[in-house]
Amino acid sequence: MAEDNHDRRAASDAGTTVTRSKIRGLVALPPLPRRSQELLQLAELVEQTPALAARILGVANSAFFRTQVPVKHITDATIRILGLNLVRDLSVSFVLNQPFDLQGCRRFDPIRFWIRSMGSAVLVQLLLRHLPQRNPPTPSTAYLAGLLHNLGLLVLVHVAPEAMDGVFGELERHPEASLLAVERQLLGLDHAVAGAELASAWKLPSALAAAMGPAGEPSGRDELTTLVSLVLLCRCINRVLDDGDDIGQDPELDRTLTALDIRFDGWPALLSEWRERTENIEGLAAAFAGPGR
Repeated sequence: MAEDNHDRRAASDAGTTVTRSKIRGLVALPPLPRRSQELLQLAELVEQTPALAARILGVANSAFFRTQVPVKHITDATIRILGLNLVRDLSVSFVLNQPFDLQGCRRFDPIRFWIRSMGSAVLVQLLLRHLPQRNPPTPSTAYLAGLLHNLGLLVLVHVAPEAMDGVFGELERHPEASLLAVERQLLGLDHAVAGAELASAWKLPSALAAAMGPAGEPSGRDELTTLVSLVLLCRCINRVLDDGDDIGQDPELDRTLTALDIRFDGWPALLSEWRERTENIEGLAAAFAGPGR
């Protein structure tokens, strides 16, 4: 029995080493674009990348933004509908998403992934309003952190599609289980660790790297710690709502609120605004998932 356990641990360690190596190998993929310039040049840059332009236009024309007149040009989408900051953030998100092949994992649903990610981006921005601290993250940084905090999940689906199919199968059989825990059990690491590996390999900004990596107990008051705490708070809210529990009675959520110095009693109003803003998010998520997803 002890020998069997030793063999399983050895196999798991070997699998973890291979998976980490593949994640770090992503640095050999085409590098992230370095042509990002000042905001006034953004529309021109997007138009020079047809696939990116098509996805930005898809976002601008989605029901999420409730446009009355169809958007046909990037300049129109930037100025009239989305705004420069959001176009920049969406462009970064699309570029980071681009290298991943998700077709090998039958049980992975990209649209569902992006629905949750888009909802998290909106929620983190709403929570940002309630921070009493000085020098909080900017709304743009908060948005990207919420949107990309689970990017490591795409990494694992890309580098270990069969193993991740097994992870999702296990979650179908045991829906009460934790995704992170099942990943660690079957792969030897989880998507938060994979996110941190990717952030290191791609030399992503420290704010994104902090949001994508493992979130420990919040401590300290600097901008990065505050950002990680906001993402952790967002995860807590999603988990409590998924479980159908009372959002005001969760100990982990209370600890995170305390760490952020938020004395929050306006949950009904915030959740109502969040649901209203994400009412038509499916079309937006489909634009993120890309053609044929």
